Amino acid sequence: MSDLAAFAWRRGGPKAPAWVCRVMGRHIDTIEQQMGVRFLRKDGKLILLGRGVYGCVIALEDVTRVFKITSDEEEGPITAWIQFLQSQDAAPGGVPIIETTTKIDKVFRFPDKIKPSGHEMRPYGIIREAVDTDRRIPVRLAEVLDACVDGWEVACSSLKKSKQDLGRMMADASILAMTQGAYGKQAERLGAHLEWFQKSGTPLMDIHRSNVAYRIVSTVEHTKRGQIVMYDFGASQLCDTIPGEIHDLIGE
Repeated sequence: MSDLAAFAWRRGGPKAPAWVCRVMGRHIDTIEQQMGVRFLRKDGKLILLGRGVYGCVIALEDVTRVFKITSDEEEGPITAWIQFLQSQDAAPGGVPIIETTTKIDKVFRFPDKIKPSGHEMRPYGIIREAVDTDRRIPVRLAEVLDACVDGWEVACSSLKKSKQDLGRMMADASILAMTQGAYGKQAERLGAHLEWFQKSGTPLMDIHRSNVAYRIVSTVEHTKRGQIVMYDFGASQLCDTIPGEIHDLIGE
């Protein structure tokens, strides 16, 4: 546990938050045994592939997948719901959900209670398909996704109904432009599913340019870019719109 509670940072910089080191140090053996994965290690340390506001992405020996630990209370349930939709071969709007979302293998909740934002919660563990976060998506797609998120931020942060309505209109306009093909076929598929999630009462409000990436398609000869997929499903912390029944999918 002592050496495994420490983390290496791939490109230099800060280490994992203390709560991540503590939780992973306690449960790494259990994760490997129960989830059927092996963490990639360098000099006895786990390797961080990325660190965000709510947690970290950690490398696995199976490089086609990654492990994420997150304190985002909405990301766990939404990701579990998407995993369920994938298992059902769901195709909202006639587009298979697997074509716009990274493949989710497992979602679970740690027993530990932490207070990363001042209130007590239990973090989530997510095992999902690895994506190519180093290659930039098309600029026009990035801009329309960011505009959609900007709209949701306006809608969720204002106390005035007029501004809330304006923010929703901004988000709706961005999604509509995507679904009508103004930004290409890949954007059209993404827009169809963003629209479907919104109509289902669970809008994905944080799908900006940094939360979508190219799927990695490996062949015998080389690795190439695949579809552009959403891979981080945390929603705005200012809007509590997630149906409670989603939590049942991860055994709460």
